Amino acid sequence: MTVALAQCPGVQVDLAPYNAVGAIMRNRMASAGCALLLSMAIAVAMASSLSLAAGPATAPAANERIKQLIQLLGSPDPTERDQAQASLIQIGEPARADLKAAQAGDDPAIAQGAAAVILQLPWYTADDPPAVKQLMADYGSQSVDKRCAVVDQLGNMPDGGFRVLFRIIANEPSDEVRWAIVAEIEAREEPAQKVAARSVPASADSPPLLALAGWAWFDFDPNKGLDYYQRSFDQLKRSPQAAADDPDSPMLGPLGPLYVADVALHHYDQAADVLRVQLHQFKVVPPRNSHYEDLLFRLFALHADYGPLTGYADDCALAGDKLNEPLFLYCRSRIAQRMMQPEQASALRTKALAAAAGDLDVAEDTAVMLTDYGWDDLATQQWMAIENTLAGGNGPNGDDLSDAHFALAAILARDGDDKQAADEGQTGLDLLSPQARQALETPNAAGSLTMTPEPMDNILIDQRWWALKAARGENNAKKVAENLDALVKANPNSTDIVQDAVQQLTAAGRPAEAQAMFNRLYVKMRSAVDADPGCAMYMNNLAWFCAQSGQRLEEADTLARRAVAAMPNEASYIDTLAYCEYKLHRPAEAVRLETIALSIDRNSFVMIEALDRYRAAEAGG
Repeated sequence: MTVALAQCPGVQVDLAPYNAVGAIMRNRMASAGCALLLSMAIAVAMASSLSLAAGPATAPAANERIKQLIQLLGSPDPTERDQAQASLIQIGEPARADLKAAQAGDDPAIAQGAAAVILQLPWYTADDPPAVKQLMADYGSQSVDKRCAVVDQLGNMPDGGFRVLFRIIANEPSDEVRWAIVAEIEAREEPAQKVAARSVPASADSPPLLALAGWAWFDFDPNKGLDYYQRSFDQLKRSPQAAADDPDSPMLGPLGPLYVADVALHHYDQAADVLRVQLHQFKVVPPRNSHYEDLLFRLFALHADYGPLTGYADDCALAGDKLNEPLFLYCRSRIAQRMMQPEQASALRTKALAAAAGDLDVAEDTAVMLTDYGWDDLATQQWMAIENTLAGGNGPNGDDLSDAHFALAAILARDGDDKQAADEGQTGLDLLSPQARQALETPNAAGSLTMTPEPMDNILIDQRWWALKAARGENNAKKVAENLDALVKANPNSTDIVQDAVQQLTAAGRPAEAQAMFNRLYVKMRSAVDADPGCAMYMNNLAWFCAQSGQRLEEADTLARRAVAAMPNEASYIDTLAYCEYKLHRPAEAVRLETIALSIDRNSFVMIEALDRYRAAEAGG
């Protein structure tokens, strides 16, 4: 598989290789034309709001007066402080740049006073839509929680809402609200916003702004993106403020890609430190909807997979009573196994099952986390225990029992057992309530494409695909046609499913249906490329999708060459180009390129198999 880690917005893709470090994200795609216009408008907002000289030019005397008033914000006389605040508020926008500098300064009293004044400055412009003006009219007088709620409302507005978010993030004095803005922007994953966020200046020193820049650059220039993430991490280690959380933010927290990179490079102690810093930030001021436990689990999972690492005893002290909760008992069981203590490992697994048995919600949450993390043996054990409990009449039946069957089916499919996965999935479907079954049978709307669904999403489509592959393996033409018809009707969003179905439809002499299914995702992926034309990841992903589908091969080859030109040392991109050459019946060039890819990533079994295939094609003709 040669789709890049961050994947292409607007489509659903298989992140199985990254289950241990991946995160679930939901995306919306704007049309290419609207995205380009939006990116230009947002970029202007970013450039102006992030400028160190924000606000109209002022005369030297006025500048000196502003500086004097700011110094009075730290006066021990409350009357002087209040008068200085009132005067600065009356001066307004011309004072903003100096106030921001004071807020970031070394004097706590002046910094606090400057932040209070900034909140009272105007938060909307004359060009903002009426709904934005109304929402932002008393923004500065609201509490942090209420300002975070405003951020959520702006994120759900049409394009104008995001322009406001980009404009205010540099002026908002609270890092908690800034993190909320970052989470809101990242949750939408739109190319136009990534283009705009690359306008964050290199001189920025705010952890949320640096993390936003890291997100924007990561799929365009990974090294630059990681550098921004590292700077955000370094600032967080020194910051007394807490990073805000958001119910839609990734489980790995705002510095997830830095953690991912450390794990990929086998820097496990550094990865643990990334998680610890975020855990500390969340502990300082408990966030509104914390993923604190998710981060803590990831930390213990690191110990379980690669440790115990340095600092394990301190982490146990941090976890406290959570060590006896099911999820952490499973982690401890794997740690005991690594420490060559099989009896203790077995006892901890038994204790984990017993701890989860008394609460179905806890049992299901534990099973989902184990499944997401890729611990299939423990996840299977937990899901089977849930199945036995529900089937035995010890809990609610129906849809809950179906979920357990669906989860086991997904694990079987991940292990390559399509027949058992299809059977397990069918059992779950048979148990569904009529209402739930009807919801699954509603075809996906063209505008509802998402990038990485939760494992239980679209189970009917997944089950049909597993059944299709199983029938194909058994040469059962009738079942192949039946499941293929169902997939055509369902409008799948997954690139893997679409690629396979398009090839099957083409082979079955149904080119019109193949073209229609391909076009549906192609339009979305192409719009991402057009909205961010320099992004190598978007070009690579579209090239791979086209080549795998057997469609637009010349375009795929051109896109792959552009991606490799942009990132010549990215093995996965060279592998995509090699595959395009192979599909275009140029096996010698495919061999040459795949050899280069393997010289960069020597341990890729996928690339080794591809090279053997290309060499065989070259020898045969």
